[in-house]
Amino acid sequence: MEAELGSIFKPIVGEDNFLDSEIDLEAYSIDASRIAGRPKAVVRPGGEDEVAEILSVASENGVPITPRGRGTSLVGGPVPLRGGVVLDMTRMTGILEVDEENGLVSAWAGTPVSELQDAIDGYTFPINPDGLGLSTLGGIAAEDSASMLSSIFGTARANVVGAEVVLPSGEIVDLGGKIPSGPRVALDTFLGSEGTLGVFIKLSVKLAPLPPSAKTVEIELVDAVDAIDINQSMRKSCPVPYTMEVIYRDVLDILHGEEKEAGAVARVGFYGSESCVQEAVDGLIREASKYHPLSTDVRDGMPKPAQRDLYTALERTELSVHVLSVAASLSYLRDHLQEIDRVSKSFNLNTVSLVNVPLGWILVGVLFDPTDRKSTMRTDGAVRRLSENFTRSGVFMGFGTGVGASMAGQIGRNGLISVYSHLKRALDPVGVMNPGKLVPL
Repeated sequence: MEAELGSIFKPIVGEDNFLDSEIDLEAYSIDASRIAGRPKAVVRPGGEDEVAEILSVASENGVPITPRGRGTSLVGGPVPLRGGVVLDMTRMTGILEVDEENGLVSAWAGTPVSELQDAIDGYTFPINPDGLGLSTLGGIAAEDSASMLSSIFGTARANVVGAEVVLPSGEIVDLGGKIPSGPRVALDTFLGSEGTLGVFIKLSVKLAPLPPSAKTVEIELVDAVDAIDINQSMRKSCPVPYTMEVIYRDVLDILHGEEKEAGAVARVGFYGSESCVQEAVDGLIREASKYHPLSTDVRDGMPKPAQRDLYTALERTELSVHVLSVAASLSYLRDHLQEIDRVSKSFNLNTVSLVNVPLGWILVGVLFDPTDRKSTMRTDGAVRRLSENFTRSGVFMGFGTGVGASMAGQIGRNGLISVYSHLKRALDPVGVMNPGKLVPL
């Protein structure tokens, strides 16, 4: 099969950009979650015509295609569950156009966030999923990613204004990109479709102006749920936009190599005029004092994204992680955090958890050793238990990360999935695009 794939794809991308060595296939078998799925080959296109030809011949020959950026996904998004070919988009990188007057930037899909941050002086791209700027624009759009600033600026969907996409047939379609308020029906269909309907090749995004003043308040709390009450008070009285991410004890213990007294660290960022930001900081400190924090630290500038801490913790564990990423009603947030603790103890497993409180966004990962059958079985049980608890309260499964491989078996068949299933059959009748993800065909 590998030899046949070479004869199909080498004429398109060239000898150097067709990879099938054991080392290369192993490297492309995992993402940041270390969920594994082995491809038969990897192709690295250098332009839109090559992507179009790759998808066209893949559809003709029934070869599964899994698009991939830099592999920063925490949910197995770019992991090839059905073998086939990984489509590495990282050669297609760079800024194509900068519109300073309207704060818009167009770039290739393989462009990392870090390149967008410096595109226009005084602006930033607010979606930075890994906190390091490594995630690519195409991956962010495909997963409808969220990050720290999403409580102010929304997910990728709110910040992508246009795109070009290659359909499974090889047709290149333009979904707009010059007028942010233009029609979005087709664009919104592809945003968050996780590479199951086509491949992003170019995107136009809007950047966010940097605030005149920003301050970070970091609070060590005895109990993580105290942050929920603090947020409720801030929602009523805070004079400026703010972010609040809570790093759970389990992540802190890994980072520090020992058990910490703190149950969580709440990292709050305020953005606006200097006087209003200072007023918000003073108000937060007064409110937090009611919960007897272990420490409170105030510093200038934007907070360090909590997901950066999560990635560091995962690197240190050297374990695989099964991540559930959900958006929940603030009314149920406390219950969900307590259930995570109960399930962790019940199944004798370690977890890693972050919460973006204003969004109600919970990111919980169950750590396991994939070579240990008992560990894997306990993990499956823990994930099922958590998923059932989340589902009963009507959460949005896959928020901020995409469903990927880790939640594909947990979401069931709701109205959204039914619509995507019909679109999938129409656009990808052979079923070659990222099979096993999002759409249960």
